[in-house]
Amino acid sequence: FTSRCNLRCTYCAVSRPGYVNRDLPQPLFAGIFQELSEIGAQMVQINGHGETTFLKDWVSAAEPFVANFPCKLISNFACPFEEREIALLARLKLIHISSDSTNEDVLRNIRRKVSLDTIVDNIKALQSYTAGHNIVGPDLAFISGISDKNVFDLPGLARLAVHLDIKEVFFWALWKHGDIEGAVNVNALDNLPTQEQERALASIEATLEILRRGGIRY
Repeated sequence: FTSRCNLRCTYCAVSRPGYVNRDLPQPLFAGIFQELSEIGAQMVQINGHGETTFLKDWVSAAEPFVANFPCKLISNFACPFEEREIALLARLKLIHISSDSTNEDVLRNIRRKVSLDTIVDNIKALQSYTAGHNIVGPDLAFISGISDKNVFDLPGLARLAVHLDIKEVFFWALWKHGDIEGAVNVNALDNLPTQEQERALASIEATLEILRRGGIRY
């Protein structure tokens, strides 16, 4: 629906010079919906590179798709959701919540404009809504990029996943776009000194063990 985003993560293309914000033109929605119907789509992901929930009246835009297809979404959950938004999110099949760390300093420096409290509050509001309305609701998953700045915080993220009954944690390796002047930039783990790489590996192994004990897929 949009390539716009409410965050400016230092590792993301959105923060790069020359990045263009675009919204899907409204007249195309009906044609896309018709084509998906004709091919018998089994799952529709209602976002691309941007943050779908940042689009003005995204609920109305998503409604026809959610009403007719199993849908999934990637979202940063960084802005407090209104009840109308929670009600639509509750009808999805899967939500990947972009969350790299439980360390507020890391979040502010790397992801910028995001608070862990807001992410957790949105998750709890969604879970409370589905429980209160006696509906299954979507499976919730964390999607987390691994870099030199957050690798040592990953066990905390795993413990949070267990606490919040997250079903899966999806890890992705950093793709380096280049440094941003004046920002806290991230690097791939192979740029760490050897001793720090060993400590990073131990942190990852501890993270996976917490997830295994908690019965969480990864």
